[in-house]
Amino acid sequence: MQGEGIGSWLIKQIEAVAREKRLKSLSLETAEIISDLLRLYTRHGFKEVQRDLPEHGDDEYLRVHMSNLL
Repeated sequence: MQGEGIGSWLIKQIEAVAREKRLKSLSLETAEIISDLLRLYTRHGFKEVQRDLPEHGDDEYLRVHMSNLL
């Protein structure tokens, strides 16, 4: 269902709940290899904080840690 706006809708819902709870920011991590998600999160104001290997060590794909201010 990529391209249907479901991801954007979900992010907006999560942001609304976070604002109701008076949170100041949201953070997430995703695999570097999933460039579509990186673009989606960037469009919604998330900024890259760091990149590193996953803690579990089960794969070699870098994780991108992102955060946004509400």
